[in-house]
Amino acid sequence: GPSRRVPIPPLAMAGSSDNSAQKVAVTGTTGRLGRQAILQLDKANVPVKALIRKPVDIADKSIAPSIAKDATGAQVAAYLAALPNVELVLGDDITDKASLEALVKDCTAVLALHGPRPTGLKSLCPPLNPESDPSHARSINYVGVQHLIDACIKSKTCKRIVRVTGKGEAPYSFFSILINMLGSMAKAWNYEGEQLLRNCKDISYTIVRPGVM
Repeated sequence: GPSRRVPIPPLAMAGSSDNSAQKVAVTGTTGRLGRQAILQLDKANVPVKALIRKPVDIADKSIAPSIAKDATGAQVAAYLAALPNVELVLGDDITDKASLEALVKDCTAVLALHGPRPTGLKSLCPPLNPESDPSHARSINYVGVQHLIDACIKSKTCKRIVRVTGKGEAPYSFFSILINMLGSMAKAWNYEGEQLLRNCKDISYTIVRPGVM
C-alpha cells in the first residue's frame, strides 16, 4: 500500500499544560545557540537537562550571570542555573559516554547543539591536530553523535535527536571544501554525523541546517 507519513510532534508548545511531561536534554549549553534554545524551552515550561563541563557556584558573586554574546561560559552557566526549569548536568565532553548517559536519562528528546571550536592553520598540520584529540571535529561531530545515539537507545526514554549542523554540509560544494581545509574537516565530519542519524533505526531524528546563526 502507499507509504504513510507519521507526523512528529513539536518539542514544546508555549502555554501548553502538557509540557511538563517532556524533558529535553541539551548539548552545547553555553554556546550562543544553546543558551537561546534553553531560554525558549524554559519559557515554555519544559524541563531541561543541560550538559556543562565545569561546576557552577551560583553563590559566587565574582561571576556575573549573563547570556550576552561576549559572556564567558561561566557567566552563561550561572545565568541558566537560576532558571526554574533548568537542571545543569556536570559531565565531561560530548565524547564521554557516561556523561551523555547521565544527561539523557529520563529525557524524551535531545537538542544536539554542540560543535567544535575553530582550529585555524593548525588544521593544515595533522600532527598538531590529531583526529584522536577530543576537541577535533571528528570527535565532536561524528564520535560524539554516535555516543549520543547510543546513550539515547540505552535510556529507553529518549526517542528523538534534533541535530543542528550548518549550511553547505554537502561534501563536494566549494564552501564545504574551503571550511574543511581550515576547520579540521568539520563539515565532512558533520555530514558523517548526519549519516549516523539517517541510518539509525531506533531513534527519530531531525537535522537542521540553518544558513546563518
